[in-house]
Amino acid sequence: MIFWVSLFVITVTMDWLIVNASTEEEELVAAVLGIIAMIMILPLILGINGIWMAVIAAELLALFVSLIFIIINHKKYGYV
Repeated sequence: MIFWVSLFVITVTMDWLIVNASTEEEELVAAVLGIIAMIMILPLILGINGIWMAVIAAELLALFVSLIFIIINHKKYGYV
């Protein structure tokens, strides 16, 4: 349970940093933080395969959380 909560917190924080980034460098830092978090967490579950899946998992989690933010804020920012 603690694993999933920490994974959620890391993902939301990473996406918040990406959404609120004012420069491309800040976006890159946020993405790297997400990948590092996945590299630390996934090998605990999947072993060596977790390292190879870290980037994919980080990007998928970023996608899902970004979609949630878009759905929640679509009227506020005029998203289609």
